[in-house]
Amino acid sequence: MYTLTEADVERYVDQDVIFDRGRAYYRARRVIHLDVNDDRLSARVSGSARRPYQVEIWIDRGILHSTCTCPYDRGACKHVAAALLEWVHRRAPGASPAGSELAEWRARLEAIPPPVLIEHLACEAENDVLIERYLKRWMRELTPEHLPKLIARLFREVRAASPASLERLCERLLHLLDWADSFPDDRAIPVAVEALKRLPVAFPLLPHPARDDVVERALTIIHRRASRLEEGRVARRKLIYNLLGLIEHQTPAWRAPLMETLTSLAEGCGGLSFLIDVVRQRALGGDLGLRRFLAELYKRQGHWDEYERTRVRCLVDEDDYLELFEYYIEENRPEEAMILGERGMNALGVRAPRLAERLTALYLEWGERDMARQHLLRCFRYWPSEQLLQRLDTLFKGHRGWKRQRTRLMKALQAAPAMSTPRSKPASPIDHSQ
Repeated sequence: MYTLTEADVERYVDQDVIFDRGRAYYRARRVIHLDVNDDRLSARVSGSARRPYQVEIWIDRGILHSTCTCPYDRGACKHVAAALLEWVHRRAPGASPAGSELAEWRARLEAIPPPVLIEHLACEAENDVLIERYLKRWMRELTPEHLPKLIARLFREVRAASPASLERLCERLLHLLDWADSFPDDRAIPVAVEALKRLPVAFPLLPHPARDDVVERALTIIHRRASRLEEGRVARRKLIYNLLGLIEHQTPAWRAPLMETLTSLAEGCGGLSFLIDVVRQRALGGDLGLRRFLAELYKRQGHWDEYERTRVRCLVDEDDYLELFEYYIEENRPEEAMILGERGMNALGVRAPRLAERLTALYLEWGERDMARQHLLRCFRYWPSEQLLQRLDTLFKGHRGWKRQRTRLMKALQAAPAMSTPRSKPASPIDHSQ
């Protein structure tokens, strides 16, 4: 039993039609239970009857035997074939040719013009009961009202999927969303919502560009219809709660579409004030994405004090510091901008080249040459370069003790290429034109 291969199964079944149907059952995950004890295999296989068929397979004196509770009595049936294939591929997943075969079939199918493929399937269905049955099932599944269920099913096996399968999942989602975009509003929105509801679970696994395309496409479907949504406040609020689950995963690619979609939906049930209340309650748990989103809502509504307080609580990366830094500049509060810039440089160090550049410009703009000198010396430790040294020469011209300090900096600069630390590798981000 433990040495069986797919070729052995094909020889045992001995009928190409039965083997092909058994392989179709295996790939459709019709084998719902499988148990092996020594040289005996028991399985339950879902078929056309209400209850699964019971399959028993065993080896006696080197010969394979099988029974099945289905009515087929002319040798091994498709349920036996499906159970054997399930055992072979479960025991040795790497031996399965399904992945390469399916990729080849996919490429060939894409090369066939759709009218030709449709006509061929229709003709084959007239002569093959199995194809007819599958076509009927597909026509039931591929309808606007059933697409949310289909999307939910696509995500069930996402954690065990290969990278290639995850790529295909994103492609299928994009195709389904493109199709859903042609539906009436009440049919299109549930499809987009289902995709967005399922995505957060799979976010760490899905490839970034394809994942962002799916999110943006689904948000576009909802945003385009938000103003025409006929449901009352309850439906809109439910939709808002579903979309808020995406905030912790938001990326620059779809941050703006998410904001616009939520804002449009909120207009019919209390406006930005309602949205702020909802996000504020959910942000109490300390979620960083929700806090950032809340700060953006305060900014949109012009609640600047709340915006500042909320933004200060979510300073993590350089973009966070830069946003608040620029806000202080716009508000003509240079001292607070300088304090924030120093705080960001101390927290991020080499990871804040743009903040370093803006802080240098601010010091020089306001005549804080001593602060500029100290700041540039720190930048030189992070990004040693000839240009930065020339800049320091200008600032320290005539300054007592500069020659001795410059000698030390020159030695550090000469040793920089040989340093193994990452901070020596990037070029200086400081604007040396000033």
